[in-house]
Amino acid sequence: MKMKNSFTRIFTIVAFLIFGILAFPPETKAQTSAMEPGVMTEVDERPLPSGGMDEMYDYFGKNMKYPELAKENGIEGTVVATFLVQKDGSITEVELLRGIGGYCDEEAIRLIKSMEKWQPGKLKGEAVVTRMRIPVRFKLENHS
Repeated sequence: MKMKNSFTRIFTIVAFLIFGILAFPPETKAQTSAMEPGVMTEVDERPLPSGGMDEMYDYFGKNMKYPELAKENGIEGTVVATFLVQKDGSITEVELLRGIGGYCDEEAIRLIKSMEKWQPGKLKGEAVVTRMRIPVRFKLENHS
């Protein structure tokens, strides 16, 4: 009898857990950052640099000053940075997420800070502060 009661209890607990997961699934689209109230991570319209993403990467290519220390040491790779696009399209709070050293991290941040205003992100047709993440690739020419 005890075994049947234990089985019934376990079955009931598992059934409630499954029902809870199915009936109340976690949000699949996080709208705001828990750490940054008012900062959106998912929007209806993503922020875009003026001229689009291709033009942004062209700008990086034309304006990048490959750090001498990185050249001397053969440092290549991708720096990943995050920043906020404000409601007016200005870029603020540029931060490093993943760096490669050799002053490449600082150069990536300089490039991002020097960009023109972006088209802001929109949620329900209204401009909102949006957190963005972009990679900046450093590759030495004539380097295998």
